[in-house]
Amino acid sequence: MSCLALAVLSAASAFLSPPLHATHPPPHSSAPHPSPCRLPLPGRRCSVVAREGEPLRDDELKVRFARDVGGGTKSSFRPADAAAARREGAPPPSQNELLLAEIRALQPEPLPPPPKKAPVDLNGINPLSLVLGAATYGTFSFFAWQFTLAAAEFFAEHPMDSAFYVVARLSSLARVVVVGLGALGSGVTAIAGAGQLALAVQVAIGIAKGELDPKAERVDPYGGRKKGEIEKFIGFMQGNKERDLGL
Repeated sequence: MSCLALAVLSAASAFLSPPLHATHPPPHSSAPHPSPCRLPLPGRRCSVVAREGEPLRDDELKVRFARDVGGGTKSSFRPADAAAARREGAPPPSQNELLLAEIRALQPEPLPPPPKKAPVDLNGINPLSLVLGAATYGTFSFFAWQFTLAAAEFFAEHPMDSAFYVVARLSSLARVVVVGLGALGSGVTAIAGAGQLALAVQVAIGIAKGELDPKAERVDPYGGRKKGEIEKFIGFMQGNKERDLGL
């Protein structure tokens, strides 16, 4: 019985005593000893000690955070010089300055200035031809206006008396179209005649000052573009897509 009691006491003392490797560091050790982390395992009397910085076996399943500062998500549109100045020890900007910097960063870049229009060469223009063209436009405008007045008076003296609604509506639409086209033609030709007359006066003044030569060879600056538009129109009418697109 005494032997059995001694065996029980020795087993109990071994169970209650702490492990030797986790009590105190060696007295002559000069390197810093990391603080142990005990992870008890069920069913065993030993402890697992993990050093600081060493990943555990299930560390791959844990949530991590990106430590790359340069590749982080951009959360502000402020220029980088503001953040650099703040890191160098400059006083932090106010909230209004931060908002103003973000607004300026979001604003679009200013548009380049429009190209300057080249002056039109008026050499080779005969002012008499311009006066003749202005007179032609004026004559057409006068007769177009007289036609508009006569059509309006005729329509006013002969109102529609048709009992059919469709015929009455179509007749009224035709009358409006006739009067509108006459008035439009009269106004457009009057404006064109006035423009040619003003150009004739300008050319005559330039010839009188010796700045313009009416006998010089005339180079039309819009001749190539007009020719290209006419070719595209002809190609469109003929169904030639390559010619219509200018290919």
